[in-house]
Amino acid sequence: MFTFICLQLRIKDSFVILNDYLDKMTKSSEASSVAHIEISDILLNCKPEKAALMRLQHFQAITNHHNNMCNILDKFNSISKAFLVTSMVCITSNLLFNFTAIMLYAVKRVVLGGFDALLLVMVTHTIFTITSVGQAAVTAFVGERLEDEGRRTSRICYTFLNKLNRKLKSENDHLIFKEVKFLLDQSKSRKISLHAGGFFKLNWGILGSITSTVATYSIVIIQFLLK
Repeated sequence: MFTFICLQLRIKDSFVILNDYLDKMTKSSEASSVAHIEISDILLNCKPEKAALMRLQHFQAITNHHNNMCNILDKFNSISKAFLVTSMVCITSNLLFNFTAIMLYAVKRVVLGGFDALLLVMVTHTIFTITSVGQAAVTAFVGERLEDEGRRTSRICYTFLNKLNRKLKSENDHLIFKEVKFLLDQSKSRKISLHAGGFFKLNWGILGSITSTVATYSIVIIQFLLK
């Protein structure tokens, strides 16, 4: 699980870096006309036409890198699908078992050799429960952050296109507009998320599913124990 979370973080950080660079490029281009902005020392001494062409190449590189990252994410989801399903089933089963043990010993107190085992059972199973919930929460948190980066890409592109559309002056400006629009379409069509095929997405919603399952199971178990 630790290795899986580390791989999740690595993929998420790659999208963060990509979006930070995209945000820097778009904000630089918003300062004035796209063809007259210095965004690096290399562009500082270039002619406006060459600088705009270099910016276009930067946006093309961002689009290509974004597509490559999406391919890596798709491959990761495909490889880890069985592991994700197994992990979530194990976490849910572990939670159900621990809740069952806690309720069983709470309702029917067990004395072992004159020692009341309730406190020991409560502490042990509570630790196991917190561990399982922690694993699910960390995994869901990383998945949610990854989805946020996917939405952030779209937001950056929308903001840039809305502002750029009012000040298109050259052919390169139109090409940059088309390139960013292509990146926007790509970010919307490539679903950036961690998922286990068609079973579930790995985000905060999975915690809600686990909670509802445990709550429903607990109500049923309590009814049986109180009979």
